Amino acid sequence: MTATQWIFPAPLSPQAESACLSLAQALVLPPILTRLLWQRGIQQLPTAQHFMQAEADQLPSPFLLRDMHQAVERLDRAIERGEKILLYGDYDVDGTAAVALLYRFLRGRGATLDYYLPDRYREGYGLSSTGVAYARDTGVDLLICLDCGIKAHATIQEARDHGIDVIVCDHHLPDEQLPPALAVLDPKRPDCDYPHPDLCGTGVAFKLAQAYALAQGLPEAHTEHLLDLVLVATASDIVPLTGENRILARLGLRRLNEQPQPGLAALIRRSQRVPPLTVSDVVFGLGPMINAAGRLGDARDAVRLLLAPDVAAAAPLAQHLEAQNDTRKSVDRAMAEEAKALFLARADWEERASIVLFRPDWHKGVVGIVASRMVDWFQRPSVILTESEGQIVGSARSVRGIDLHGAVGHCASHLSNYGGHRYAAGLTVKTGQLAAFQQDFERLVSETLDSTSRVATIELAGELDLSEVDFDFWRQLQRLAPFGPGHRQPIFYSKAVRSIGAVRLLKGQHLKFDIDRPGQSPLGAIAFGQGAHWAAVSQGTFDVCYTLRDNYWRGTHHLQLQVRDIRVEK
Repeated sequence: MTATQWIFPAPLSPQAESACLSLAQALVLPPILTRLLWQRGIQQLPTAQHFMQAEADQLPSPFLLRDMHQAVERLDRAIERGEKILLYGDYDVDGTAAVALLYRFLRGRGATLDYYLPDRYREGYGLSSTGVAYARDTGVDLLICLDCGIKAHATIQEARDHGIDVIVCDHHLPDEQLPPALAVLDPKRPDCDYPHPDLCGTGVAFKLAQAYALAQGLPEAHTEHLLDLVLVATASDIVPLTGENRILARLGLRRLNEQPQPGLAALIRRSQRVPPLTVSDVVFGLGPMINAAGRLGDARDAVRLLLAPDVAAAAPLAQHLEAQNDTRKSVDRAMAEEAKALFLARADWEERASIVLFRPDWHKGVVGIVASRMVDWFQRPSVILTESEGQIVGSARSVRGIDLHGAVGHCASHLSNYGGHRYAAGLTVKTGQLAAFQQDFERLVSETLDSTSRVATIELAGELDLSEVDFDFWRQLQRLAPFGPGHRQPIFYSKAVRSIGAVRLLKGQHLKFDIDRPGQSPLGAIAFGQGAHWAAVSQGTFDVCYTLRDNYWRGTHHLQLQVRDIRVEK
């Protein structure tokens, strides 16, 4: 496998450098951070001030979403008449958080509510006929699809045939024709001019709650307590953390750290994450435990947790999800190693542009995670498939340079259904079409990607003098947070550094060491997966690229370098 390529920032022109220095003075920021803003297209003082403020008054009107007026009017009528409303969500973090968010909000308005989460194995993704039958049999008048529904043409028509109105709150790419719902709220609708099309499903549900509150003249307090749920879904669904998503994440982090929902508070305790929590804490700590419910068990367990009235009631549910997540880790590690071995067993694996693997006994709940691991290992678009209910189903993940949804769509003749976005997709392969799909997908990817796309890369923000790294710099860096997709945490680099003291090798894979700073205290560093560099780090100088983190240990905060890669002069 090829060594990681460092991509250095392009040098600024003298005029741009002068503008960055002026911006640094006006914002009271270190110049390296204003250069970072410049690289990301934030180059004027008003734009930078607006970016760094990121408050609720910058959120666009929810009524800019097409069909929002119809959705609010129908929702209001259902509440006024005491009609039964069913919240139908996907089984992942985004779907379960959306159900919990709208349930909490509408319960406060006196609505008659129920919720439904499909079984991943028996029903699969989206609005199922089983779910529609449940709505019919329980007397539902209004069904709201959350994080699903945009492609559920047939089942939405089934609901209509039973006299059930449907509102879709989704964020996935629609077909050329929209489903026959009463209202379709989706910022990716081609006829929707909403300024921020990258909301997650929970984000769309929040806009519906926000619109209803505005229509009723309710104060912001009726929706602001839901923002921690929006954050958890936004972070876990890996949508771009730009524009409105960044504002929602910032407000949600504030809520999560100050007054979280009881269920989230219980999860924080189980995760042993130390506040103030960041987006990374959500992605790697809370999100996987919520996701574990739908991956290995019943997604309703996640909703029950998120609707718990207090931490005492939430605690056993959080413990249950933690145990499920521990099981999930064991399953996905074993599956990933099997998939890796299966791919490496191919005589032509080095020449393959894509990875498509199938085993009928693989666990459906973790195929997406395994696909992501294969992308990390081999830098190729990866499709991991298994058998479920007599069908070949699975998940795909991509690399830069490939629009995965488009690539899978070009192979649609071999699929009974598919959906997703640029970097992730779900699909079902028609009976007898697996080999043809594999061949067409490989051909398409090989024609699209060049060889550089198969090289792991690290985009660097700039060179940082380690003598400048202190908590004042850390606080200034946090003014640019939260970080995530589309606004990545900056990766800095430093040249010719030297370790001081012992270099510890952890589990044969990771390094923990201190970097010498003459005249200052050493700076701690942790380098996951860099064990091969133990001798070099122990004995000489090396270049290092890293992110910064506030490491809380035994009652004390320490700045630490989280090393991404190490370079040694040969």
